[in-house]
Amino acid sequence: MKKLTYLIPTAMCFFLASCGTPSVEELANDPDKLQKVMQKCEKLEAEGKNILEDEACKNAAEAMVQAAKNKAEGLVKDLFK
Repeated sequence: MKKLTYLIPTAMCFFLASCGTPSVEELANDPDKLQKVMQKCEKLEAEGKNILEDEACKNAAEAMVQAAKNKAEGLVKDLFK
């Protein structure tokens, strides 16, 4: 019974941690999370897996594009102040 008491919370933590794919907005606003996802995608690609099928990798790529656009817009606004 004691083993089951430890197993259930561990399984729940694993399930909750692996459940959600971070959205584009989450990744664009959290550089640390974006970096972790990009590292995961690089690892998958190095293993020969198709990262275009991975939703987190797709979101990370879109977040990088969005972040670059946001940075460029900020620079343009700064130029015309």
